[in-house]
This record gives sequence, C-alpha cells and structure tokens, in this order.
Amino acid sequence: MNSLITLPLLIQGLAMLFDEFYFHRKRGLPKWERLGHPIDTLSVLVCFGYLALSSAETLNPAVYIGLSIFSCLLITKDEFVHIEKCTASESWLHAILFILHPVVLFVSFKIAYDPSLKPFFYIQFALAGLMFLYQIIYWNLIKNDAPIDNSIYDSLGDRWYTAFDDPVALLRLESKVKVPWVIERIEQRMKSPANVKILDVGCGAGFLSNAIAKKGYSVTGLDLSEESLKVARKYDETGSVQYIGANAYSLPFPDGSFDVVTCMDFLEHVDQPEIVVKEVARVLKPGGLFFFHTFNRNWLAYLVVIKLVEWLVKNTPKHMHVLRLFIKPEEVKAMCTAHGLNTKEMTGIKPIFSTIPLSAVLSGTLPETFAFELTPSLKLSFMGYADKI
Repeated sequence: MNSLITLPLLIQGLAMLFDEFYFHRKRGLPKWERLGHPIDTLSVLVCFGYLALSSAETLNPAVYIGLSIFSCLLITKDEFVHIEKCTASESWLHAILFILHPVVLFVSFKIAYDPSLKPFFYIQFALAGLMFLYQIIYWNLIKNDAPIDNSIYDSLGDRWYTAFDDPVALLRLESKVKVPWVIERIEQRMKSPANVKILDVGCGAGFLSNAIAKKGYSVTGLDLSEESLKVARKYDETGSVQYIGANAYSLPFPDGSFDVVTCMDFLEHVDQPEIVVKEVARVLKPGGLFFFHTFNRNWLAYLVVIKLVEWLVKNTPKHMHVLRLFIKPEEVKAMCTAHGLNTKEMTGIKPIFSTIPLSAVLSGTLPETFAFELTPSLKLSFMGYADKI
C-alpha cells in the first residue's frame, strides 16, 4: 500500500517524457526555454539535494517548504508566454505537470526518510539529475542553432602561416601530421605524379594544396574565401596550384575530373556535408581517392576542440566550431557508402599535451613545440580515405 505514494512520481515522469520528446522536439525550443528548462530542473535538484543531505533530525521543514514554493513559482514563471507558443494539448499537459509538481515535492519529503521507500527517492533524484544534464547537452550543445562563423578566415592574412596566438596555429601544427599521411597514401596508389589531378576542397590558405604540389602533382585548390586564396597563392612555392573561388555544394567541374579529392577540416564547416560528399563522388574518377578530416561529435570533442581552445588560445572567436556540425565516424562512412565511396581507412589525431611547456599553458599563445600524433581512437578528430567504386 505504501508503494502507491510513489504513483505521482511515476505519472510526473511519464508526463515530462511525453512533453520533452514529443512536444518540445516537435516545435523546437527558443533560447529562453533552452536556458530556462535546466534552471527549472535545477530548482528541483536543490529540493532533493536538501532532503538527501539532511537527516530526519536535522531537517528544517520551513527551509524545504521555502525551496519547494520557489521551485513551484519558477516552473510556472513563463506560462503566459507558452499560451502563445504552445498548442492546447501541450498547455493541458503543462497544467497537469504544474498540479503534480507540489504533490511530487511533498511525496519526496515523505519517502526520503521511509526506509522501505527511500530507494524510490534516490531513483527520482538520479532521474532528475539525468534530465538536467540532457537539457543542457541536447538543447544547448547538440541542438545549438548558432551559425558557424566562417568569415573569420577572411581576415587572417599572413597569420595563416605566422600566428601562434590564434587557433589557426593549431590547424597549421596539426597539418604536420595530416599532410604526410595523405601524401603517403596518394603515392601508394598513384605511382607517378604524371597526369594525376588532385582537388583540395575547402583548401583555406593552402597548407595541403601547396605541399602536394611540391610532389609534382597537378593541384586545384577550391574555397569560398577569396582572402584565404590570396594567401594560398602567395605561399605556393611551385606557382603551379590553380586556386578557384567556388561553392563546394556545386563544384564547377565535369563528372570524373579528378583522381584525388580532399576535404580536410571542412565538412564540419557546412550545414549539409552530405551534399559535399555527393559532389566529391561526382567529380572523382572511378577508382579515385577521397580524403577527409573532421571532428567527432561528443562531449570530449566539445570540451577539447571547442572549449579548451576558447579558454587557452587568445584570439579564438565564438562559433569557430559548433558541436552540432561535428560528424561521427559512422556518419562519414554512411555518407561515403550512399554515394559509391568505399571507406578504406580511418585514424584519429590527438594533441600531445606534454609538448606544451607549463609556462605556456596560460599565456594564450601556442608554443612552436606543440605537436600532434596519430591514435587508434577516433574520439576527437579523425581522418581517413575512401575510393570510388
């Protein structure tokens, strides 16, 4: 009979799941709700936390009642806005949740100190914590609609090749690992540079294009940023690379034009990477090679690739990278398969943090000694290649 007291917890949990995974995902959430919902859940966690940290003897009911009243008021604070934004059925569900909320807080007070029901309290506490994390991660990281800022590459100039107080230095230092890996595999498959045509999509300032050209290959570099292309031409020691300003969604070349196409550090900068992969497959010759490098979409990549760079490198702009545009390895492989490309190899790349002197950690500047290395793990950044079937 005592277990019936937990019924409001179960009903509230089911109602919240339906609200979240049906109504919220159906209509999407504006920024104020993306921030407001975790704050609402946090108010519940504070109430539960107070119960968890207090014994029956030390609990002050007045404090818990005050916290509960605050939580009830907080979750209803924006319902006057919801009236305009939500359907009648979602508003009805909200009303049910508002009625259940004080009941659940009262029930939690009752079961927190009942030995036979205490496990239900801790389960409820844990589920509320998971909901809090989900609301932050899904709505504010994965579903973050902030547009990526690709305009930052227009203003770098020679800093592409000289700066160490800018995240472009990371791209340059990482290229010391990526470029040899790509060239080695091209040379394994293309025995002679003669008549081998290579397209570098999203070439930026030409780190890869100019290095491949030194090996004697015919190279075309393509990018939307004309300013970056000017720098690429300036640092092309061979003077042979053809640099073109064009959109990767519609490559200005006939079918089967190239033996090799590369997309290094590019797929995570477009909203529809599969269109790029489709275009790559179109302009590749049968048996041609497609090389790619991008970032994995997960918590670790968010912390290291986005936040750690923002915290430790001086001139890192907002939205240089956006987590929702990162791509999982299996997603890249699926895109390739869908367009007749057979993925042959993938390898991860990771920073060697031991190459950063302690004196440089908080300087905002990357040391010239900073290095990267290949790793079997694809958790952070990864590159690979596929061939056209």
